[in-house]
Amino acid sequence: MKKRPKKKRQSKRGPNSNYILREYRPVRFDENKPVPEKFVAFAKEHLFPHIKFSRQAVARQHSLALAMLHQLICAGVATRATAIRDSRDTGIKGSSTRITVWEALQAAEFCQPPCKGSQISDKETRYAATEKLLETSKEWRLNMLDDRTLTKGSEAGEIEEASPLDLVFIKPGRVNRQTGVKLTSEERSKRWAPLAWFKRLSSQHLEPGEAEQLISAAREAIHQQEECMEAINASSRKFRVTRTRRTASGFTQTVDVWVYLQQSHTEAWNSGVRYYTSGEFGGQSIPREERPTIRVDGEEIAEFDFSCMHIRMLYHKVGAKPQGDIYRVPDVFPKAHKSEPEEHRRLLRRFVKLAVNACLNVSNRLSALRMLNNMLYDGSSKARAKAISEGKKVGKKKEPPFSAAERRILRDLLINAENLVNSFDKVDVETILTRIERIHAVLYYNYFYKEHVGPMLMTIESQIMGRVLLEFLFHERFILPMHDGLICKRSDAEFAEATMRECYRLHTGFLPEITRAM
Repeated sequence: MKKRPKKKRQSKRGPNSNYILREYRPVRFDENKPVPEKFVAFAKEHLFPHIKFSRQAVARQHSLALAMLHQLICAGVATRATAIRDSRDTGIKGSSTRITVWEALQAAEFCQPPCKGSQISDKETRYAATEKLLETSKEWRLNMLDDRTLTKGSEAGEIEEASPLDLVFIKPGRVNRQTGVKLTSEERSKRWAPLAWFKRLSSQHLEPGEAEQLISAAREAIHQQEECMEAINASSRKFRVTRTRRTASGFTQTVDVWVYLQQSHTEAWNSGVRYYTSGEFGGQSIPREERPTIRVDGEEIAEFDFSCMHIRMLYHKVGAKPQGDIYRVPDVFPKAHKSEPEEHRRLLRRFVKLAVNACLNVSNRLSALRMLNNMLYDGSSKARAKAISEGKKVGKKKEPPFSAAERRILRDLLINAENLVNSFDKVDVETILTRIERIHAVLYYNYFYKEHVGPMLMTIESQIMGRVLLEFLFHERFILPMHDGLICKRSDAEFAEATMRECYRLHTGFLPEITRAM
């Protein structure tokens, strides 16, 4: 008797489920997002002839296709792997036409097979561009993909919330300082207009006459900062900055990099100041391993960093000149550091660096212990899963500092080589923290577990980098700040290092340690 051939089992995810798109950073499809005119002309000439539209609502289909193609390409050539998410719920008005256009793009081989969501799982369908679509041009210019213009928010009038394109804005911290309640990710994503923040502050604490004087001075200070940022960005427009992207088929293309800066203040004016590039093409979001492909007017780049900037500034504030590795990893883990190979020693140093920075950015010791434990056991994911199971709102999942494999190596090193194990057979983070406190005793009493220290260090760092920016502006040279470092032309490397050294000395009275990445 012949055996019947076994039926091929279909995956529960479905035969057309491109499940890898769940690993991509999701961006919601926005049919109202402006599409640059140059991209409209490009799409109608080179892309529309390959798409078969249905005969109903042709104008709307064309409008949707332009938005979809634009956002697919932006996501495909972005600095991070990104997918476009959209609902397939036919109960939502207009979704049937969107689904039809998505399927037309897939038939034209411009869109990968989607990772389908459902109303039951409360997940939206994700889409990504194909290499065929991304290879339709040898170079992607900003005037085709992202022609935004940054604006002066102080000229917008009585607006409470800042625009995403404002040159200067104030963003919330992690906690509401009045209630002590932790802010949600939605609340933290909001931006305040600086002038509105000053008006709210003055109305709460000052008499009417004093309030008017403060607001007048604040308006002038904000205007000066906006003028400065506008001058820096105008200087950057003189240079063309690109990066090279290679597709899976070996096709090489150049993508313009967004290098225009916005100034962010955290919780209050002139607190925790940082300079940011925004959007999918922001130069600061390019992964370190891809930065060697950056070119400025066709010239290779150089990259410099202030080595261990924050903790070194604290040592300089107390008049000390630390020698060697400032984190002193061999003193924290003498056995593990001595007996393990180089890659394990680098892993231990990353862990100690994060542990020390945790001590400088939390308000109490318990929070630091919790952060160390989460680094080793990914407790944040467990807490997130518990919150989801209880129906609580949770923010976006953050990338953990260590992969699962790295966490296993760290636990093995600390338990077996260093013998740091507690009564629960877990890593004894209490002892690790005690060793760090003892090694950095000169900083412990004044700077560990003080919530003002992190914003203070960020502000000093921004003052130093602001001075560096102005030096480059004065000498008409290109610069892309990377928080505690910078990227410049290779021919400007000597000037960059000397400028960083002098600007740091003017602020602290000491010379910094500067490392060159390339």
